[in-house]
Amino acid sequence: MTRRLCKTLRMATLAVALGLASAAQAQSSHYDDLATLPLKEGYLSKKDTATLKDELLFQRAVQSYLWAQPALNIFAMKEGSEKLFGKGYNVLPVWKERLNANTHVTTPNSDVIYAMGYLDLKQDGPMVLEVPPGLQGILDDFF
Repeated sequence: MTRRLCKTLRMATLAVALGLASAAQAQSSHYDDLATLPLKEGYLSKKDTATLKDELLFQRAVQSYLWAQPALNIFAMKEGSEKLFGKGYNVLPVWKERLNANTHVTTPNSDVIYAMGYLDLKQDGPMVLEVPPGLQGILDDFF
């Protein structure tokens, strides 16, 4: 490696490290500010109470988003599959090749051939699934 390239890499690494440090500092100061809100006779002011309520609502919104992501992802795959191949418990799209980075499936495993079918037990009632011996697979209730 040339000296110039080494120097450039060191400078880039330093810039990233400084950027991360400043982001961490900014984050910790936000929570430090919340943790050190002043109390008057053991109580927060109305303004500071509203600040903490806003923070609580923000944190709950973030958690709701994170918890809903897996279900929304599977729902989107179901909708896309039904639009392309049709709807019903008897429809089972099977990939012809192993998945790759261009496949629109979240966190695909490139070591297997995928098939994804979707059941609606409310519409079709109870089901019995028969699979060949040695077949690997999962049933997922969107969570």
